[in-house]
Amino acid sequence: MSMTLFRLIKPLLKRNAINFLNTENVQAKSEALIRKKLGKLGSCNIGRSLGAGSGAKIDDLPITGYEYYLPYFKNPKEGDFMHPLKDYVKTYTSGTMGKPKVYLMPQTAFKENLKNAGLSLVFIITHDGEKTTIDVGDTIYTNMPGGSFVAGFMGDSFKRDHSSFLHMVPPNANSMGFQQKVDYFIDNHKNIDIAYMTVTSFMDEIVPKVKEPIQLKGFLTQDIAAGPLKEDIRSVSGTYPGTIFASTEGMLMGLPSVQYPGSFFFDWRVVYPEFIKEEEALSVDIGALHEHPEVLKMSDLKLGERYQLVISPMFNDMTRYVTP
Repeated sequence: MSMTLFRLIKPLLKRNAINFLNTENVQAKSEALIRKKLGKLGSCNIGRSLGAGSGAKIDDLPITGYEYYLPYFKNPKEGDFMHPLKDYVKTYTSGTMGKPKVYLMPQTAFKENLKNAGLSLVFIITHDGEKTTIDVGDTIYTNMPGGSFVAGFMGDSFKRDHSSFLHMVPPNANSMGFQQKVDYFIDNHKNIDIAYMTVTSFMDEIVPKVKEPIQLKGFLTQDIAAGPLKEDIRSVSGTYPGTIFASTEGMLMGLPSVQYPGSFFFDWRVVYPEFIKEEEALSVDIGALHEHPEVLKMSDLKLGERYQLVISPMFNDMTRYVTP
């Protein structure tokens, strides 16, 4: 894609990417999307076992854990899942939500997730508070697990879907070790526009070794240190950190807040989040629980309270999946 063409269509891409932020009646639209997902889920064995189908209500379905899905992952058969079996690839979680686990990932779901949340992420992470600064040819650096981990799959998918106007580095990242990726950033920092890594990687391994200012359009992380260290990060990178929330089970679910650096918000287009009060939190070592504590909607939450997250991604089979 040429620079001229990108600049011509950039307003349209931006509008498609961030207009959802101004949507009214979000809860009603989210409810409509989850009903659509449950209707599709009802045509497969996983969904029928849960009680999904046309007309099903999310509140009537059990809370599920990894143990419920494991038999399907171990011995998958056509008709078990909401997508054709050939669409699924075996991967392994990185263990950020517990112990590393085998998982079957539907490629169609990941593409749908990136088409929605991924495109929005690019425009939001490069927003300087007044305007988005992304441009064709910008370079995105990533230092995250590769190989069969979901982060590697996410990176590969992003390259395929966005390589016409964005450049991802390091090349052959899946075959590189952590320190090799760190060294790549140090050697090529002048040519990097957006960085995705942990705060400690950047502040402890990179910044002390670069003897000149680092100027980024966006700094992306899943590190909880982003909030407390946001001013320090801005002073050495030229930008506030943007925090996302993502996992193998839920894919990219939370996008960075421009207004509150180091914080994120759930993207209602790609996930239906629910919550359980911390004092009533469930073990993740469950199958399917029909009898469970009260499950709350986003509108039920109270400022300052802590909750256990229950996720229903719009595009994959996980439904009312309890997280640590």
